Amino acid sequence: MIPVSLILVLVTVAALLGLRVLIASTISNALRRWFAQRDADGRMVDTTGLAGLGGGLPIDAGMVAQIGAGAKARMSLDTTVMRPTIGLRLLSLGVSGLILFMIWARPGVYIPTGTMSAVMTAGILFAAIRIMSYEVRYNSQTLSAPNWMFQARDFDMHTLISVRDNGHHIYKLRFDDGQSVALQKYLVGMPDFLSYARFVTELNART
Repeated sequence: MIPVSLILVLVTVAALLGLRVLIASTISNALRRWFAQRDADGRMVDTTGLAGLGGGLPIDAGMVAQIGAGAKARMSLDTTVMRPTIGLRLLSLGVSGLILFMIWARPGVYIPTGTMSAVMTAGILFAAIRIMSYEVRYNSQTLSAPNWMFQARDFDMHTLISVRDNGHHIYKLRFDDGQSVALQKYLVGMPDFLSYARFVTELNART
């Protein structure tokens, strides 16, 4: 029979570990909110129901990815063109290079050779190319964003009804015609876009 004293010790240790995890989670969530990307007016973006599940970039990586987001986006006539931030580009190149090094410089040591290596390499290259080539365009009429096959899709800005942060790497935009699109978070000029999108959604809600 297990002594009562041992049971009490185990329960106390479990409680302390649980409290430690809770405190760490609370601090982590608070830091994420503190360093979260905001619009040009300093307001946070509303979140989706999945945002609390985590899964986004680590806090330090998220800070790196935001470098350059506040710069002015390129203009093409009356259209704003948003491309990935310098921080996200450097982060993508660094992570991709490290993983490719682990796959090919030391074959079989970190990653199994053969099909697994080929599939991972293809996935990494696809992700890197997608990040580097990603481009969102918008004006007062239209938002244009690429799908996973790099094809641009157009959306009517007059029908934009919500912008939500999913707590991971994207903003989810919904339109009143039932369409939706996911935008990468870390784009040059994103704070200005978020402010404009908030203005549009509030205007559309009143009409």
